[in-house]
Amino acid sequence: MIKKITLLFFVALTVNAWSQQDGYQTHFQFNEVSFNPSYAGKVKDKMCVSLLVHEQYAGFMSDLIQNEAGTDKVAPYKIKASTQYLNLSARLFEKWGVAVNLINDKIGPQSFILPKLSLAYYKSFQNTSELSFGLYYGQMQKSLDGTKLRALSVLQNPSVIDPSVPSMLITSKSMNDLGVGAHYYNPLLNDLNVGISAVHLLEANVFDKSGGFVPNFSSITMHYYANAGMNFMIGTGGLVIQPNILVKYKSTVQIDINALAILNQQFYGGLSYRQGDNINLMIGFMQGDFKVGYAFDFVVNGLKPGSRTTHELFVQYCKSIVITAKPTKYMLDPRHLKDTQH
Repeated sequence: MIKKITLLFFVALTVNAWSQQDGYQTHFQFNEVSFNPSYAGKVKDKMCVSLLVHEQYAGFMSDLIQNEAGTDKVAPYKIKASTQYLNLSARLFEKWGVAVNLINDKIGPQSFILPKLSLAYYKSFQNTSELSFGLYYGQMQKSLDGTKLRALSVLQNPSVIDPSVPSMLITSKSMNDLGVGAHYYNPLLNDLNVGISAVHLLEANVFDKSGGFVPNFSSITMHYYANAGMNFMIGTGGLVIQPNILVKYKSTVQIDINALAILNQQFYGGLSYRQGDNINLMIGFMQGDFKVGYAFDFVVNGLKPGSRTTHELFVQYCKSIVITAKPTKYMLDPRHLKDTQH
């Protein structure tokens, strides 16, 4: 009788589940440029740098796996999802926005680093609203650590190699990445903000047969995003309610919604819900051009105990980059070459 065998990671038996899935972020309304290039230069006349760190399911460990003889085993290791977003964004000459983005993501044996450059063009309408279009180009470096994978068939007796599960040392591959987006902003409609985007336009099988692995074991697939948000002033006490929504589509639709209560443009708190995954508590502090926020997620998707803790930290600082015109010089006394400035 074959003894019960514990799997290292259930995804190892589900080939299609390894297709690339973008990381989560609870403070998405402050970090739109990470998934929509048209938000490059969102803040006029300022250069902003932001960092968002999302640690999904902290403490989530794989199980010990071994064959019935105990001769082939892999010790537990962290398989939590960990994602970091770093952005530098600025508006240039009123109409152009530019951003440099870096995304670092790791989940189980897979990881990727994606540096990209985003460019946006802004069109104003009678100084009451604006529409922008953007695109980005990036170079994704994706890695896979095959030493952390074991197929169930290999651990059973007789041992049979499963060609759908790679067995190798760490390998990596680079590929081009493209995305496009657009967004509309109208301050007269309670700061209405609506955006749409498509990322990973260059779909690809990362580790395919040419590399010795089956197709689709790890793939890059197109993602679609739609987001919206508004601000509603409550009374005259400096309280603003800000609802936000983010809709994501890859093979299925997932919706994030949140509502923040912002007091005197300085403190905020709120709740967020990610469909089928968790409920989030959000708190933050804002002072001038500095903003810091924290989110704690309560997992509701039935994960095992010890894996239900998710943390997120968001920090942003903006600096004015307004360039004043050079003073005009004119001649006051041609004989003595004296001048003055205006």
